[in-house]
Amino acid sequence: MPANLHDLRYRNATGVATAYKCHLWLDWMKEIAVTIASIFAELDAHRQMNIEEFSWKQVVAEFEPAYLSAQHA
Repeated sequence: MPANLHDLRYRNATGVATAYKCHLWLDWMKEIAVTIASIFAELDAHRQMNIEEFSWKQVVAEFEPAYLSAQHA
């Protein structure tokens, strides 16, 4: 009986240690996921700014020749 009790305590202790290691690993994975999500959010924000800047340049380019020709006339 004492051997079984010792086995049970050992399994419980290693189970707790394993759960603790797993918990640390999950925290680490959460940090990685948050970092990746923030990178994607930053890239999306830059993409959106580039789209807005490009569309603004198209609008300006559309009216720029008329403005320049009016100035030189």
